[in-house]
Amino acid sequence: MFEKMFLHQGKLSRMVGEKKIETYRTIYQHLKTAIENQELPLHPDYLCGNDLANNIYKKKYYLKDINGKVIEKRPEDVFCRIASFVASQETTKIKQKKWAEAFYKDLYEGYWMPGGRVLAGAGDLYRLKTLANCFVTRIEDDDIESIYKAAAECARTYSYGGGIGVDITPLRPRGSVVHNAADTSTGAVSFMELYSMTTGLIGQSGRRGALMLTIDIKHPDIFHFLSVKKSPNWVSQQIVEQCRWSGKFDEYQLDLIKKQVVENTQIRFANISVKVTDEFMKAVKEEKLYGRDRIIIYRKKNKQRLMRAYQKDGYFYSLGIPNKDIRDYEELKVFDSYALFSQWMEDQFGKTVSQVDLKDAMKRDVYGDYLVDTEDENEELAIHFTGDFLLYFGSDETNEVRELVKARDVWDTFIESNYRTAEPG
Repeated sequence: MFEKMFLHQGKLSRMVGEKKIETYRTIYQHLKTAIENQELPLHPDYLCGNDLANNIYKKKYYLKDINGKVIEKRPEDVFCRIASFVASQETTKIKQKKWAEAFYKDLYEGYWMPGGRVLAGAGDLYRLKTLANCFVTRIEDDDIESIYKAAAECARTYSYGGGIGVDITPLRPRGSVVHNAADTSTGAVSFMELYSMTTGLIGQSGRRGALMLTIDIKHPDIFHFLSVKKSPNWVSQQIVEQCRWSGKFDEYQLDLIKKQVVENTQIRFANISVKVTDEFMKAVKEEKLYGRDRIIIYRKKNKQRLMRAYQKDGYFYSLGIPNKDIRDYEELKVFDSYALFSQWMEDQFGKTVSQVDLKDAMKRDVYGDYLVDTEDENEELAIHFTGDFLLYFGSDETNEVRELVKARDVWDTFIESNYRTAEPG
């Protein structure tokens, strides 16, 4: 049955070429002969009767012919296929046989084990499969075309057996300006369902595609992202309302229905994670140490200011919304009141900072600090309320979206979501 594979004229065979396939076939036959002659090891029951292991190999890793019939019967068949396929890349026949035997022995002894996609795909001439488990695609721009292009790349990756990560940070936040039939944007988080559904639709023979969705901690949709798997969306709410209108369920039963619908439908086919920064964790720790809304001053060890960071100005948000290097900030003093702070600023630097300006998010830099110049040419003052964290998004289409929040509120929402749903990471 396995010999027929080498004669199969499929997409992969056309890409690889007859010469490479013949080399692979020769090495494979060499290993099979060596096994039959007891020159290479073969176990009478390699998996020791373990039903779970047998099922996993059968469903995920044993090769199937073009009709879906399993043509490998034991792990040693998989090892033989992988070893001969990988060794076929060597440049001489001596090296090919040498390394094929070495690879087979190592796999048999369990010295190392390839990733799942290599186990399933290496040497399979019936189907075009990826030999890498994980990929990342990016949403190139904040527009519909880029959103759906990324979804298409997800679908193609799944069709070859791979998993993929998509970062939604480049997409504008909910409620921001759009220039189409809608009044405002539904936000970055709303498109998570598109990628999740794409993942669920593409089968992978015994497994589903793996999807990781991420967002930067500074994105204004962060609270929405953190609660996306525990707060009912409009579809879940509609299902619950239909059940309520039927009159067949009491409130306790409706709560159970809502819980089941949310858990089994919302972003069902994706894991989610937050990209956290030192800037954020510093703000969380700051509030723990000093409480909320005291005024804290840092000595900033440079005078480079970032007051705006639009995506098209060279800040591609999938690489991270700009965040401060906390090593450049040295804590100077903490004040319990604006009056004490104001007096100290006047005494030490002859400077006045209005309370209104200090609370204005638009007067902060991108890192969330109100900056005050000093006579020292190498430093300035960075001032904010303890625990402050600035959510930020900027583009020509949306202008700047700024929101001052408390890092601890974001952290607490993150912890609560993890407790309820084990996500995000």
